Amino acid sequence: MSNSGEECISSPNTPVKHTAKKSKSKWSDSQDQPSLYELQNTIISAVIEKINERADKTDQAVHYNTIQIDGLKKSLDFCHQEVVDLKNQHVALKNKCDLLQKKVNEMEQKVNESDRYSRRHNLRLHGVSEKGDAQVRSQVRDICRAVLPAEEAEMVVAAVDVAHRIGRPKEGGQDQPPRPVIIRFISRTARDVLWKGSKANNYLKNNRLHFKEDLTAADRAIRSRLWPMVEAARKKGDKAYFVGDRAYVNGKENKGADFYFIQETHASEDDVSFWRSQWGKNVWFSFGSNRSAGVAILQGKFKGNIIKYLSDKNGRWIILLVDIDHFQFVITNIYASNNKQTNKTLFSMLEDKINQLLLSFPNAKVLWGGDFNTVLDNTVDRWPPKNNCACELNNICNRMDLDIWRHRNPNQTAYTWSNKDRSQQSRLDFWLISSDTENRVDSVIIEPAVFTDHHAVIIKVNMAAFIINSSRDYWKLNKTLLQNKQFKKETQNIIDKYGDKLIQ
Repeated sequence: MSNSGEECISSPNTPVKHTAKKSKSKWSDSQDQPSLYELQNTIISAVIEKINERADKTDQAVHYNTIQIDGLKKSLDFCHQEVVDLKNQHVALKNKCDLLQKKVNEMEQKVNESDRYSRRHNLRLHGVSEKGDAQVRSQVRDICRAVLPAEEAEMVVAAVDVAHRIGRPKEGGQDQPPRPVIIRFISRTARDVLWKGSKANNYLKNNRLHFKEDLTAADRAIRSRLWPMVEAARKKGDKAYFVGDRAYVNGKENKGADFYFIQETHASEDDVSFWRSQWGKNVWFSFGSNRSAGVAILQGKFKGNIIKYLSDKNGRWIILLVDIDHFQFVITNIYASNNKQTNKTLFSMLEDKINQLLLSFPNAKVLWGGDFNTVLDNTVDRWPPKNNCACELNNICNRMDLDIWRHRNPNQTAYTWSNKDRSQQSRLDFWLISSDTENRVDSVIIEPAVFTDHHAVIIKVNMAAFIINSSRDYWKLNKTLLQNKQFKKETQNIIDKYGDKLIQ
């Protein structure tokens, strides 16, 4: 009730929030709570347990990996031993192949010599018409009688053993050139009489007939290599001729060059055996691709030693350091690109390579040749002429080398490359040599070459000039010879025989 005495209606009871019973803590009493030391020990124990657990797993992994590594090591050792065995087998097979190749070369040489000897009784006759029904042998006899005097002619005619045409009849009949005739003689003397009598014979010239030697395939290949030299000698007025597979100029045998430089070989490593077997001597390569680049140096009559061989991997250059009679030469074959900036780098790099060799061999002479794909003087080495511009190669020439052909021919115009209609021509191929070698170069000539749009540039270095100018001007006697009675006796005989002539 209120103070006023009025009756009041009581309201419903107000809901009362019941207090949830709190769970009794594990360590509700201060006496049950762990100390800090116990708590730390508990945490450390848990961490140690985890560490030990992981350590055990790590030990297991290490043990497993150790087993695996041991297995891999054994496998590698086995593979290594197999590689060693394969290398040994490779060396043995290579030696065996080299020996077999040597035997094959010897057999080929013997077969060629036997074939050559057999063919010495033969001659080939070109230009004999195939018209009519006349027998070849009768035609040959008539030609012999027309070429030689009567007595010689009858002797030769009687010695004709076999005469027949070579090859099958060609399609086209009379429009095709006549097949050559091969003649075999019983007597080689008769054959030589006819061969000698056919030289500069008017009857043969008027009837467009000519005799040729019956050469083996190997001899024909050798003659084709020597022909540029023989042709050049004949143009100079020298007497140049062949005897079998040998070439003679003014009575002296010339076996060709010491080295042959080839550019744009398009060769790969798979071609090495073929090249060497076909060439018959050493060949050094720098491989490009089967469509571009590639250079090679082919060994000719060179009898010296190869001290060092360098090449690049892009088919652009080869360097050989060679020794001839104790004189060293750095010979370099180059095939430059068509890009000026690439060539600038290439020329500078090659100059560095050559200079590095000259540090070890300061008396070596440089012979640097090939297709430089640029000219040293745009006004005289190119057609149509162009204005001169700076060229890295000119700078190299000023520092170390000499363009020997231009030095010998300052006012002459000659080109080594031209397009098909000759509207563009350039002297891209030349020899750069050490300046102090100029007076030891006998000749440098530009000659046409077969199967290429470039001319050959042939340089001939006089080795005798190096020997004369060398400082090795004494001979050392082996004194033990003075104790040899036979040596003293023969020496005394020589003195008695030639002494008076030497004094005179």
